[in-house]
Amino acid sequence: MCKVSNEYGFYVDGTQVGYLDDATEVTFAANLGIGALDVPGNVYDPVAGHIDEFRIQHSNYFGAAPNSTPNDTIVVPTEAYSAATPSSVKELMGVAQASVKKISGVAIASAKEIMGVANT
Repeated sequence: MCKVSNEYGFYVDGTQVGYLDDATEVTFAANLGIGALDVPGNVYDPVAGHIDEFRIQHSNYFGAAPNSTPNDTIVVPTEAYSAATPSSVKELMGVAQASVKKISGVAIASAKEIMGVANT
């Protein structure tokens, strides 16, 4: 399910299969059973390994555009989510620092060239 503004799109394997336009605020006042059937007083038929991954995000991560047709599609992940590890963050920072140094060097060289032109 993806929510954009007050439009909800329901997706199966990246293809929109349902739509709801509802501007009312949703408030959950009870447990939310994901992947289980609910019978008053009991939750049964648990997930039992049938859901590979479930995400709750406060963003339109997949670029969904739910519509009443419904004919929207989204690209679903092909592998499990993994947060950035400290080593990958360090690698990214190293690349960023190297790029900044390179850009700074070009800017300094350009400024010297400009100053040289201005002094002649």
